[in-house]
Amino acid sequence: MQLQQIERNGKSLRVLKNGSNKVIIFSHGFGVKWDSRGLFTEIADSLPGYDFIFFDYAKVDKKGNTTLENLDDQFVSFENALQTAINLKYSEINIISHSFGIVIPAKLNSSFINKFVMVAPAKYIDKEKQLESLRKKEGAVIDLNGYSSFARSDGTNTFVNHTFYDSIEGLNIFDYLKILKAKEQYLIIAKQDEIITDNYSKNELPDNIILIEVDGDHNFKGEDRAGLIEKFKEIF
Repeated sequence: MQLQQIERNGKSLRVLKNGSNKVIIFSHGFGVKWDSRGLFTEIADSLPGYDFIFFDYAKVDKKGNTTLENLDDQFVSFENALQTAINLKYSEINIISHSFGIVIPAKLNSSFINKFVMVAPAKYIDKEKQLESLRKKEGAVIDLNGYSSFARSDGTNTFVNHTFYDSIEGLNIFDYLKILKAKEQYLIIAKQDEIITDNYSKNELPDNIILIEVDGDHNFKGEDRAGLIEKFKEIF
């Protein structure tokens, strides 16, 4: 394997090359880093027939703290990754997203995407719901004119620009799912998801989205991660 770091539009991304002509771009969730707490690297290790592109939506400091700006800034990060894959002339470009990571790839809705796998995504993105969730976190600081902050379980902190909350107001994931251009679309539900409680059902999804239910919490920790990875081996 060869790891290449690329700078584009003032943002960096990682390309892990296995000598394949097919690539998977990983799109991580809210406030975490490019590896999605090890979830993405474990998935990559299980799929040797692909190259991989990892990137950060958030700014990450030397201590591992993350800072989120608004969706426009995150859009640039994903577009950089997609354009890099196009420039490297991969014959097949695929997306694996986790949680909030569905939003930007679905919003961009590129026809270049072959397989789009969405893992434990929210149904609705609501400004007030996000703020209420943040207020429940012990020690959280809310600043609707500057940066809000909260502590993460790994000892780092996430800082959120107030413009982020305005940028997610009115987002409806259903609207995106109805018009996705990816050739193959998969939605994986975590059966014991403690974060996303408003899960999808097959009868409310477009017919071209394959719904898969897997045992596990929101991040598929512990023994349940193996079950998730087996599903990825079937898909890819």
